[in-house]
Amino acid sequence: MTKLGACNNTLKQLMEVFKFDTISEKTSDQIHFFFAKLNCRLYRKANKSSELVAANRLFGEKSLTFNETYQDISEVVYGAKLQPLDFRVSWMGAIPSISSLPTAVEGSP
Repeated sequence: MTKLGACNNTLKQLMEVFKFDTISEKTSDQIHFFFAKLNCRLYRKANKSSELVAANRLFGEKSLTFNETYQDISEVVYGAKLQPLDFRVSWMGAIPSISSLPTAVEGSP
């Protein structure tokens, strides 16, 4: 999910750290597709003996504009919907929203 929003030097560093720099450019662009397939397999409940719960969410300053494609892919592939919060004026007010995340997204994506 971090790769999705990264560019320039940050993207280059992420690619190196996670060894994505060893795969072709075309395949690198498909990383999100591969993670979507992996998430599908992990969250599909083939048997009821185990359950995987993930807390994926993006929190962004509500006065900023976020790229629509980034938001769409984050939500569809990673189950991470962007939640705008007022960090500039009331960062303390954002804490309850962030702290309640595990309960709010149980069973996602």
